[in-house]
Amino acid sequence: MLNIHARAWVSNTINPFGAWLARHGVTPDAITITGTVGATASALIFFTQGWWFAGTLLIWGFVMLDVLDGAVARASGKTTKFGAVLDSTGDRIADAAIFGSIAWYFARHDQPWMLAAAMLCLVLGGLTSYIRARAEGLGLNATVASPSGRNA
Repeated sequence: MLNIHARAWVSNTINPFGAWLARHGVTPDAITITGTVGATASALIFFTQGWWFAGTLLIWGFVMLDVLDGAVARASGKTTKFGAVLDSTGDRIADAAIFGSIAWYFARHDQPWMLAAAMLCLVLGGLTSYIRARAEGLGLNATVASPSGRNA
């Protein structure tokens, strides 16, 4: 989560590029799918081998597309409920691949405490999203107020 100052800086930096991509026919869904597939493949290829630095850099690059897809959607006027669901689903798929591949590595290398930590992250990451979606589906506010009083 970005604070108000970082959010403004990121928007000012990303929005012009998002508008350029939108003008050139790139769709937000294509960016979301590329980011999901790239992050997932990077985790499965690199983290299962213990290549942490290279894997982290590649995953970071693909995850940054998650910021860009929203900018393209806004610039092209293609913000849809389907796109929002696709984006959230892609995020959960990438999270599962990341923590699952870390767990796989530690299971193969007989490190039960690290395996347990990776599994805990995998479960809690999915649980957090589920709780928020379920609460919002019931009409509850599931956002966290930041110290500035703005919702995160």
